[in-house]
Amino acid sequence: MSNASKIIGARLRKLREEPRDRYGRPHRSREKWAIMLRSAAGPGADGLPGVKSLADMIKQWERGDHIPGPIYRPLYARVTGKTEEELFAEAIAPHQDSAPTQPEVEPTKRRDALKLGVAAATPEAVHRVLGHAAEEAMEFTRLADVTSLGAGTLAHLDAVVVGLDHAYSKRAPGELFGVARAYRHQVAELIQGPHTLKQARELYVHAAWLSEALAWLAHDLGDPFAAEAWAVDAFQHADQAGHDELCAWATDVMASIAIYTDQPARALAAAQRGITR
Repeated sequence: MSNASKIIGARLRKLREEPRDRYGRPHRSREKWAIMLRSAAGPGADGLPGVKSLADMIKQWERGDHIPGPIYRPLYARVTGKTEEELFAEAIAPHQDSAPTQPEVEPTKRRDALKLGVAAATPEAVHRVLGHAAEEAMEFTRLADVTSLGAGTLAHLDAVVVGLDHAYSKRAPGELFGVARAYRHQVAELIQGPHTLKQARELYVHAAWLSEALAWLAHDLGDPFAAEAWAVDAFQHADQAGHDELCAWATDVMASIAIYTDQPARALAAAQRGITR
């Protein structure tokens, strides 16, 4: 439980409970708040948890266990009439320093620009690619046993990686980039949490597969700098997991990027690096 999640949780609870009735009781119960959030989702509400399950999630958010994900933040904004920045400033602020402030930015900042929203997926895009419930289902599984990931969490990640692979040739790279990036961040958070050594290796493998997908998507979006950064990340995590085949896939991305940017020597070096694995 971070300070940011506790601050945001207290804010969300205050917004829900005020104003109170003459007996001091909250004006809106968590169940009523869940109904309001589902209503704000419009046609996308079919992909959200039911009222009872969503009310349980609201309780966890208000308690500061964790922060609402990207699917729910826009819904809170619609219900409260506030901006996402006002509601979730503590969660958003740490990432803003790396966002570009000028139309033309140096190459090292371009990858940050891409990661921070140029290709960010909307909730509707998430629903089209993997279904609204996938991300939240993974969170439910993780919370079922907070001392470990549980087999279900890794199974969800397997489904995400396979889903991205199947959608690659059918969906726009901008849509898929937002989905893959959201899950890559979740895996990073899971790596920092409690887990067994075996689970750590599995998390590193999933992180590598997601970064490999992000590398190709960044390449398709026309940013070789971001593409190579994600490819390097994929290789490093695969290497830490001892996954030779995945290391080779990462170098395949590196070699392809070098070919398209007319750097044959770098392409050859990357290919040879992959062959050794």
